Amino acid sequence: MENVREVAVPTPFGDASDVFFVGEVDGERIAFLPRHGRYHTLSPYTVPYVANAFAAKMLGVERAVLVSACGGMKKDWKKGDFVLFDQLLDFTGDSPKSMFLKFIIAHVALEGFRCAAQSFKVHRILDDAGLTVHDGGKLITVEQFFAGGWASSIFADRFGAEGIGMTTGREVPPLLEAEIHVTVIGHLTDGNGSEEEGGVSAALVKEQGPVNMARLIDPLRDIVVELARLETTCECATRLDGAMQTDRACFVHRRQQELAPILARYLRDHSKQG
Repeated sequence: MENVREVAVPTPFGDASDVFFVGEVDGERIAFLPRHGRYHTLSPYTVPYVANAFAAKMLGVERAVLVSACGGMKKDWKKGDFVLFDQLLDFTGDSPKSMFLKFIIAHVALEGFRCAAQSFKVHRILDDAGLTVHDGGKLITVEQFFAGGWASSIFADRFGAEGIGMTTGREVPPLLEAEIHVTVIGHLTDGNGSEEEGGVSAALVKEQGPVNMARLIDPLRDIVVELARLETTCECATRLDGAMQTDRACFVHRRQQELAPILARYLRDHSKQG
């Protein structure tokens, strides 16, 4: 990125994981946020996912590409492959995942969470770069502080999961609430404890992760530029229309003010409808 500046964005939900690094790539304004902090000081449980999404909306972010390490459980998925997941299973605990927990309630749907047009473009760019990319797959997010093993793979497989990780199921919902277009790129670091691979270790993940990212960095540059120029008319930008449970006339004023950046489009469109 060029002309990079660090931007801290305060939110009603506390601080984001770090400052946003905002700059330009080929003339397009891009924001990067290190999910776990720039020094990887936040665990999957302590990442402030809601604050991150709120802050992104405050910055004017319209499209998000989430790059996440995960284990693959399909026989034809190999270490070093990339997956554009289209289904999420969330088996995490009580870490906050929503901006709408009190006073104003909304339930966004995880079905169809990824932006189809955006993900199609991402797939093409990855494929053109010569990477092995799989379109679609079910990703399970687990509450786990240790490297997984064969037993956890069996558990995940019982629920139809094809990939397993620790962040995505928490990260996606608040981004959907913020009506941001989402694409998840999973990069496979292991076979998650398959008998063939002989188990998973943090060392294995730490070794393979940088290898995957080194291969992704150039196409990722093309991705962010093309997505910044992409125009779509999909329903990603109006998700709250079908999700809102609280009648607009009953919105608690203070909460409405706190969520103003998130609710602005919804309130504007619905005030026109009377």
